[in-house]
Amino acid sequence: MAGSPFDSGHYRLQRNLDVVMLSCLGFWALLRLIYHRTLPVSLLILLVWAGFCSYMVVQAPGNAIRMGGNSSSQDLVFSALEAAKFGWVYFRNLLFQSAILPLSLLFLPIAYRLTDSRSPARVYFAINGWLALGFYLGLLFILTFLHFWAVGVPPVARLLNVVNFVWVVGWFYTLTFFVRIFRGTIGSWPLLLRHRWPVILVVTVVLGWQGYRNANVRLTYEDLRYGRAQKYHRAMMARYQLMTSARADTVILPSLPVLPVSLVLDDLSYRSGDMFNDCWAGYFYRKGVKLRKVPVPAVTPQPDLPQIARKP
Repeated sequence: MAGSPFDSGHYRLQRNLDVVMLSCLGFWALLRLIYHRTLPVSLLILLVWAGFCSYMVVQAPGNAIRMGGNSSSQDLVFSALEAAKFGWVYFRNLLFQSAILPLSLLFLPIAYRLTDSRSPARVYFAINGWLALGFYLGLLFILTFLHFWAVGVPPVARLLNVVNFVWVVGWFYTLTFFVRIFRGTIGSWPLLLRHRWPVILVVTVVLGWQGYRNANVRLTYEDLRYGRAQKYHRAMMARYQLMTSARADTVILPSLPVLPVSLVLDDLSYRSGDMFNDCWAGYFYRKGVKLRKVPVPAVTPQPDLPQIARKP
């Protein structure tokens, strides 16, 4: 599915994915050095290649325009403080307003099996707890911090998808890690051994209620059901094809036929000098891009009809 029509958003999404990849590879290398005192050549090659690819993404044309659009961008102290304040409120709301807590109840028996002494997956949860928790929280902070540092404003929803993914995966990993630590103290607690139908029923009701109240779920469902997402995808693919095949320095694009609100909120501008238009043009090595103006049909004048006075 194509993303936002503003390729600066694509860059920031790719940047977050690159940070996750580099962080995971770096943490893996750290664990290898701590527990095995060796660093495989293959892992070192992956780190170097991942770093090179991330550098190429950062140096892509159009990024400097986007990063220079706010006076608060690239301010280290401002970005750190704002990321901490934003993260405290955002992740607190995720914890109590999302479905993570009900799903955690269903995950407990799975975590219990994963940490069993006979489970081959137990080794992946046998690392130092402070290292795992520090990496998890640190990665969440970095992903939030980078957006403030780059553009000086809180991350938009499409970029928070990567943050949410890391938060969910890290949450269940940390939950499994704590089950491994405390399983000897807890013992054979029935809630951990297998799924109970009353728990499943309660969790199902809670998830259904939360999904019904969630505006994002309804918007996504409607965009998929009524074909708006598919029309948007096809239009974006046609735009990409036109940008790569056109020979003119300034490319004129048709307007998007639909704007599915679960994916995008606005289109490019009719003016070539708009900032988002410049970002789009820069990624395709063009001097400019703008939307084609749709001619307004002329209004045919209507003849004046004689007024008939009503008799009293």
